[in-house]
Amino acid sequence: MRIPRGLAFAACVMAAVGCLSAQELENPSFEDAGSSETQPQGWSVFGDNLGRETTWHPTKSGGALLGYAHWRVSENVPSGIWQQVQGIAKGDEIAFSVSVMVDPCPSDKSPAESIELILESTENGRQVTVASQKFQVADFPPGGEWQKITVEGKVPTDSLRVMILVTPSASPDRSAAVKFDDAELVVTKGS
Repeated sequence: MRIPRGLAFAACVMAAVGCLSAQELENPSFEDAGSSETQPQGWSVFGDNLGRETTWHPTKSGGALLGYAHWRVSENVPSGIWQQVQGIAKGDEIAFSVSVMVDPCPSDKSPAESIELILESTENGRQVTVASQKFQVADFPPGGEWQKITVEGKVPTDSLRVMILVTPSASPDRSAAVKFDDAELVVTKGS
């Protein structure tokens, strides 16, 4: 079989330069359960009412998603999920993204305040923020549409942690679930 010249040239250039590559996040679509059915394998969860859900629909892919039950949140503190990523080199420019869907919110209730995507690195034994991007939940179309959100940054060390942080409404009259699926990490420019 003969490989077309343009395709062979592109493959050589990508090999020489270092192509854009997707890094492996463990369990990026939250399909696999960890220590419990609501704990996604490979991810650390903190806060109130954020976890793996297999009965919420629609998912973007597969049979599970990460769900934030905003109407059940009892305190005005953020909830989040993070993963330490392997195989990142100092100086890599990366993009971390996840698909989000927000359920409709009744007019007499309040949706969650915001979603923040955060990139962290370890410097001198401390976690430092490399980049963050905050998205207001009220700006998402309510119900039925998955939206991809992204944060980009350059990693100052060979350590990377990706995080999704959800801040609840300050109002106690909370409603509207927030759903996450298909997280992705891409090296946009290698070091």
